[in-house]
Amino acid sequence: KPVLAWHRWLGTSVAVGSLITSLLRSQVRIEIPGSLWLYRAALGSLALLVGITGHLGALLVYGLDYFSS
Repeated sequence: KPVLAWHRWLGTSVAVGSLITSLLRSQVRIEIPGSLWLYRAALGSLALLVGITGHLGALLVYGLDYFSS
């Protein structure tokens, strides 16, 4: 069950983070100083979260002992 809870909350975080990142993208167009760096950091963090969340989803589907079998 802890894997399901982590998967759920990380998935929710990705959704919220995506909305925030899209708002940051609109700030990059306006050329606010430092916004490009912040946008790229948020985008990289989201990519990492998507990977971790996908891995946890795979563990839910295939089982926790999938790699050892």
